[in-house]
Amino acid sequence: MWTTLVTSSIFADVALRIVIEGDSYAWHATRSAFAADCDRYTGLIAADWLVLRPTWRAVTKTPQRLRRQFSDVVALREGQRDRAAGVVCPHCLRDAA
Repeated sequence: MWTTLVTSSIFADVALRIVIEGDSYAWHATRSAFAADCDRYTGLIAADWLVLRPTWRAVTKTPQRLRRQFSDVVALREGQRDRAAGVVCPHCLRDAA
């Protein structure tokens, strides 16, 4: 489940520890904004969050590509969560036989 955090441009799936923050020159162009973003991203990654940073151009010009990328990331995180919990992929069991 996706939750809006801080502003309307930051979303998170808390269960999968995925953050999506829209990037643009309008909000991230100054040195202080850039430094704050880098610090925030580093903190999130250190806390095992995966940070996705789509540009407005990607959202408006290539939404299908972005949707595929997001779906791939969700599948990756779900697989990591399942492996950590000891859940084995049914396809893996079939392929190993």
